[in-house]
Amino acid sequence: MNWHYAAKNGQHGPVDQATFEALIQSGEISADTLVWNSDLPDWKPLSALPDITGAAQHPKILVTCAECGAPAPLPESLRFVGDSVCAACKGYFFQRLFQGTPRPSEKTPASIGRRFLAVMLDQVLAGCVNLLVGISLASMALSDETWLVTFYYAFTLVLGVALALAYEIWFLGRFGATPGKMIFGMRVIVSDGSRVSYLRAAGRYFARYLSGMILLIGFLLAFYDPRHRALHDRICETLVIQE
Repeated sequence: MNWHYAAKNGQHGPVDQATFEALIQSGEISADTLVWNSDLPDWKPLSALPDITGAAQHPKILVTCAECGAPAPLPESLRFVGDSVCAACKGYFFQRLFQGTPRPSEKTPASIGRRFLAVMLDQVLAGCVNLLVGISLASMALSDETWLVTFYYAFTLVLGVALALAYEIWFLGRFGATPGKMIFGMRVIVSDGSRVSYLRAAGRYFARYLSGMILLIGFLLAFYDPRHRALHDRICETLVIQE
């Protein structure tokens, strides 16, 4: 049987079965690689065809768990209607199915563009609040007392951080979304589908600083994650979805 497969530099094939399995073992063909042969009606990811390709016997083939988002060996994973679930999450996955909770793949991740616009809008809204507070305290900055002017700048700086933190925590914990995300029809949830707690919202806020401190690499991860999760989403096990 001859196979065709799609790699980053284009479509390849045909290759015979022995060569095909050698490519799997070498890592050239991964679980997400689209493959096709004359017995298939359409191109499919390799992980969907373990019974045909024999890929289930190759422990190097990894899939992404739909529950925890961690990579897991294909032989130890369960595939259910498009979702791959690692061994540790199988029980929880079926418990949620029994309870009628939507599967992770049934939730649509928010696009990176909409997330960016929502963040910019939140920055503007939070900035307006800080500006109003600053204006109300501006008389201190006009004082002749040096200590009072110093106190003004220190106080407004601390207050600005506190207001930004309260803005993020209260809206995410109370509504599951900041005003910017609400306007663009988005919501933040835990990866298991549950609501974000106030404590998790606080952790996510500070984790965003980590995403930015490492040359914005934490934010750029969203471009390569199938569910558009940035580093702070991975750390706090959150997911931004489109409603």
